[in-house]
Amino acid sequence: GPQTWPLVRKVILQGPWACLSTGACLVDLPGVRDANVARAKVSENYIKKCNKIWVVAPIKRAVDDGTAKELLGEQFKRRLLMDGQYGNVSFICTQTDDCEVTEIIRDHADVAKHEKGRWEKISHLSQKICEMEKRIGQQKEEEEDYKADVNFESKFEAWKKENDNQIMRLKDHCELFQKELKFLCTTVRNEYSKKCLQEDFKEGLR
Repeated sequence: GPQTWPLVRKVILQGPWACLSTGACLVDLPGVRDANVARAKVSENYIKKCNKIWVVAPIKRAVDDGTAKELLGEQFKRRLLMDGQYGNVSFICTQTDDCEVTEIIRDHADVAKHEKGRWEKISHLSQKICEMEKRIGQQKEEEEDYKADVNFESKFEAWKKENDNQIMRLKDHCELFQKELKFLCTTVRNEYSKKCLQEDFKEGLR
């Protein structure tokens, strides 16, 4: 059906931002494959004048959906070729800290092994976390057992206080290991994503 054009043509934001102090201007454009012809035309006109083109997408979508290839529709590819902009395209992945550690360990062990000792470090951290989580669970179960033992009632409060402290220390150590593991896994996925985007981009240009 017919599509309407919004009343606001463009919005200009200005401020004392250090990253733009050299006179750089960032323009947030509609998608290059926008179904609305008018919006697609806006992107096309700006691309002719851009020094650099940044394609921004969440990292999961960028890799899983083949964004690098899909974003390069036929018209966009022709425009890049005509304007000599192929070398000026960069892909920026957001939400890189949003990751499932278990999935990365399962799916990208080969990438993790590219750096000496990294896979071993990941495996070691995973094992330590599992051991600590198991110990925390055991100590909580032990608390329930002592709580139900009438013969231990007089000593329970003092024992529980010490047990709670031990559980807290275990949780603190576990959290540190989890942060380190997540950092390593995020780095691995970033490397994998970069490789996929580069390959998809080359494929999309064919």
